[in-house]
Amino acid sequence: MRKIIFLLVFACVLSFPGSAQPKPKPKSSSKEKPPTQKEVDEMMKEIEGLMNDPETKKAMEEQGVKMPDLKALPKFTDKEYADAELESKRKVPVKDVKRIASISKQPLSDAAFKTHVSTTHTKVQQAMRPDLLNWVKAKSDTMAMQYGSGNTLAQIALNCYIVGLYETALFLMGKVALQNPGDPTHLNNYAAMLNMGGGEHLALPILQTLNAKYPGDYTIVNNIGQAWYGLGDLQMAGKYIDSAIRLYPRNPQALHTKSKIEAAKGNKEAAKKALKQSLEEAFTEEKEFELRQMITDKDEQPKIRWAMNEPKDAFGLGNFVAPPFPMSIEESKVMEPQWESFKEKGKALLDELDSRKRVAEAEAASAMEKRQKEMFSGKSSFLVPWMSSKAAYKLQQLKERDQKNTNYAFYKAEEEFLNIETALEEIRQLFGKKEKAIEEKYAPLFGEGKPNPFAAHCAEINKVRSDFMAEANTLVHDR
Repeated sequence: MRKIIFLLVFACVLSFPGSAQPKPKPKSSSKEKPPTQKEVDEMMKEIEGLMNDPETKKAMEEQGVKMPDLKALPKFTDKEYADAELESKRKVPVKDVKRIASISKQPLSDAAFKTHVSTTHTKVQQAMRPDLLNWVKAKSDTMAMQYGSGNTLAQIALNCYIVGLYETALFLMGKVALQNPGDPTHLNNYAAMLNMGGGEHLALPILQTLNAKYPGDYTIVNNIGQAWYGLGDLQMAGKYIDSAIRLYPRNPQALHTKSKIEAAKGNKEAAKKALKQSLEEAFTEEKEFELRQMITDKDEQPKIRWAMNEPKDAFGLGNFVAPPFPMSIEESKVMEPQWESFKEKGKALLDELDSRKRVAEAEAASAMEKRQKEMFSGKSSFLVPWMSSKAAYKLQQLKERDQKNTNYAFYKAEEEFLNIETALEEIRQLFGKKEKAIEEKYAPLFGEGKPNPFAAHCAEINKVRSDFMAEANTLVHDR
């Protein structure tokens, strides 16, 4: 009897005067106490001993790292350490009454608006390091001559912001806003950058004026909510953030801030829900860390979206189609060579993919080494590609085999297929009994002087075996 053929497919923030914008920190035990100056001094002695070690010093210098002078570090009191510890544990900004009082209660007139934008740009420059300011001024003048002070310079500012050049971005966008006072997009983006740089009190007059002129714009409404949140007024922040979400339910920044506000109120489930929705729309390591502090094993994992264009058939499997399954002895004679060829192609493809994987791993290791050298020499602040954390999160989701995981159905099907042998054994036993009955039926008819009905015997045996193949291979095909 022909053997049954199986198929398995594996398958840096600007410091404005009076600004305050604390960031959330990892949870710490309530039993932990802030270090005292004495404990810090002892720790520094240990570090100093390590840094004076010749081998350690040599290794650091090879990476382009200059050893700092620990003796030049400032001294802090025990109270200052305690205050810093308290600040690090705070989940939301403290209400900044002084900065809030400085904000105009009404939208600005056109003249007052221009004055405010100009004054804000001056304050940004005053907060910048002199060497950076001089460099940016010279560069921006050159860029303005080459590209103008409109959309191109604004795009350059946004690109600078994306890669972490916040001060440069804020200066450039301020210059664009000054020279395009009637463009709401540039003004809104400038205000958003001010928010992120700790200048919420400077951003709000711009945003309130824009909101009066363009009511219902969810980006403006969201930025107003973000500004009030940065100033520590959670009531006002919640009002505008909720409005922004009503206008655009998938706004990731608004959902993230809503999560923080709900958490501050003690509404854990609402905070968790908003954070999941935000994470699904736009992944960041900060949000992923916050969610891990909230969820339990029973919670459903967020379905992270991948906005980049993915190849529809990255591994070239679209044309990789298995031959038909033989459903009879006669079909098996024809199809067995096709299946052998198919298996060889499958093996060749797996070998090719394995080779590509090894090349990719080598390229990744080389790129990591290059980035480390650039980072230690001050040429780059990115140790890993900026999308790697999102990719790592999605990869982890693929590895998990939890019932809440989106890939659970695939793994369940794979498990059922791998366990197909049990069902096939039952089919074998059933048809084995049928074949045995035929053998017992024909046994007395064979021998010297007997009818010896070879053709009839073969026909019945082949019929049972063909039926066996049809039922067994239908099961394998369906799985």
